[in-house]
Amino acid sequence: MSRIDTSASERYKGMLATLFCASGKDLTDEQRNELLMPFDIAIHKLSHGLLATEDFVTLVEMNAFAYELAGRLHSLSTNDETKALLAQSALDFHVCADRLVDMGERYKRLGKYAVKAEERTAVLTSMQWLEQLLNVTTEGHALKAMMLAEKNVMSALAKVS
Repeated sequence: MSRIDTSASERYKGMLATLFCASGKDLTDEQRNELLMPFDIAIHKLSHGLLATEDFVTLVEMNAFAYELAGRLHSLSTNDETKALLAQSALDFHVCADRLVDMGERYKRLGKYAVKAEERTAVLTSMQWLEQLLNVTTEGHALKAMMLAEKNVMSALAKVS
């Protein structure tokens, strides 16, 4: 494949992403379930002592996704109560991020994911927020938040590697 074809393909992907991000349609139950499934699986593994590095990254992505989505909804909201609630969620996402850092540092020392109760609680709280946020968002906002979260997580992982 030539460089021109690759460039055209990338532009096409970019245009599709822009179109999908503009969607104002509510998420369907099926879309919500598909978005949440990898996070549910990672949380199950976390809860049963089966967490692997790829699952850990999934939990980091979940928290980043929820944080980005809450931020998007906060910036669009005109209701003060909603803004206050979304501001509280940001605090919970920061706590979760800190607990995930603790888990990662402990993994470096022990070579396994030994999870403390407060770490599990922080992850579960982040997931609960994400479930609630997905109930009130659109396809476009969810996609944009997911893309930003993935970009941020990949950037952070590149710095660590």
